[in-house]
Amino acid sequence: MAINYPENYKEMYWHSVEDGDFPNADEYVLLSFENFSLPMVGRCEGNEYDGYIFYLGDEMDSCVSEGLFVNAWMPIPKRLEE
Repeated sequence: MAINYPENYKEMYWHSVEDGDFPNADEYVLLSFENFSLPMVGRCEGNEYDGYIFYLGDEMDSCVSEGLFVNAWMPIPKRLEE
C-alpha cells in the first residue's frame, strides 16, 4: 500500500524561536516548551516590532502567564489520506 504523505511533510521540523522564526498569526501550530516535556497545539500573535506572544489553543492567557516558555514550533501535519 502506497502512503500519500501530507503536502506539508517537508516543513515538518521544529522552528527555533531563538532564531527569530515565528509562525503566521492565522495558523495553529505545535508548540515545544523549554520547561515542559509534551508539545501542545497553540498559536502565535504579534509582529517583529511589538514582539510575539504564544497562546495555547483558543486561550486568551499567554503561555508565559501560565509558566510555559516556548522554544520552538512546528506546523501541524495534515491528516493522512489513503
